[in-house]
Amino acid sequence: IISESLTKNKVLIYHFNEDKLTFPIATEYEKLLSVVSRDTVLNKIKDNGIKELREFQGAVKVYEYSKNINTFEVIADRDRVIPFPLFIKDFFTGHKDAVLNILEIVDDSITDFDFIDIKDDRFSLILKRDHKSFVFEKESSGVKKIIELMVGLVYAIDSADSVPESVMIIDELDSSISTISLIRLLNGVINSSSNTKGQFILSSHNPLIFDTDMLAPSQIYIVSKENTATTLKALSEFELRNDKKKAYMDYLRGDYE
Repeated sequence: IISESLTKNKVLIYHFNEDKLTFPIATEYEKLLSVVSRDTVLNKIKDNGIKELREFQGAVKVYEYSKNINTFEVIADRDRVIPFPLFIKDFFTGHKDAVLNILEIVDDSITDFDFIDIKDDRFSLILKRDHKSFVFEKESSGVKKIIELMVGLVYAIDSADSVPESVMIIDELDSSISTISLIRLLNGVINSSSNTKGQFILSSHNPLIFDTDMLAPSQIYIVSKENTATTLKALSEFELRNDKKKAYMDYLRGDYE
């Protein structure tokens, strides 16, 4: 390793260069790790108790999981087991009530879940209904989509101090999710009073979300494309009827173009 550094909001956490480590918040590592190495500093101290590093390592694990969004359906179609890492098993188990509450939005028959060890810290997910087990791979597209998004959704409604504030960007949230489930997700999680730590930026092709009382006109943006340009306008920029329930009809008529 020639050089390695980690910063947070432009504040240095550690810097390794020319076989010398500078670690202001954990000076005890400086002499120990100021050596020629083929491994990263981050990997060497991955089991440490330093808060800043735990947060970063947790963010990396979330990214590793989230980058596979929209692949579950493809894997299942090939009759292959969808493997979940140890981090997700521990996360789901540690936030079990929140996970089940969110799953209930798309399928209220799900009463429990479990993980089965495959090998090498990889696990298969089992969903339970009335004490009967169902393999995750055979679940509906909507359930798969929610499981893919679960970490970000739980972060939003978990008030624990260990859960960081976060921003989650979801393209085409309504894909594979019914209109009823979409509105429940908006009202029950994303735009609910229990969401104290998460900001969501979502795209949707479903005009019926204009009927959602929990969304203010200033929260809804309409995307328009003309030639090579893309414009964004908040619904609040248009002259709206008093009955917001009819806003989706105005949209379908082209009043917001």
